[in-house]
Amino acid sequence: MAQNAEGQSEGDETGESDGADGLVVKLHPFAIKEATKKLKNRGKRKHLLDLVDRLKHFGDQRELHDLRIQKVGSFYALKLKGGLLGKINLRIYFAHLLDRNEIVVLKVYKKEEENQIPRHIVLTVENRLEEYLEESALEQLIFDNEKEKGI
Repeated sequence: MAQNAEGQSEGDETGESDGADGLVVKLHPFAIKEATKKLKNRGKRKHLLDLVDRLKHFGDQRELHDLRIQKVGSFYALKLKGGLLGKINLRIYFAHLLDRNEIVVLKVYKKEEENQIPRHIVLTVENRLEEYLEESALEQLIFDNEKEKGI
């Protein structure tokens, strides 16, 4: 993990960032691909990653006071528009997994209409979260099994 001048970890395009309060920000591989596809400019992608990295402070209003975050069912939407992104209107959908101390970014979506969240977006986010939890459980099971066998 890269560190800045103060020795704090920074997020990178591999998809992980540790927060000072114990939260780890992880990026679903498809969310990384979506961000790359939507943001051709490297500077805009870096800006997006910097904003997503701030989610490690989720729940701390002092750190996130300038971000627009909305609860959507069992997950959240980070609403981004303007600034370094220009006219691009992005939604970053993520889940806060309290029991794991994780924030998992599940989808990056370029919003083009002023309607509610399209149903297919909700279904995609829910499916990716379910998939992520299943894969994590399987990885933990394999790790526990190997540990038990002394591998």
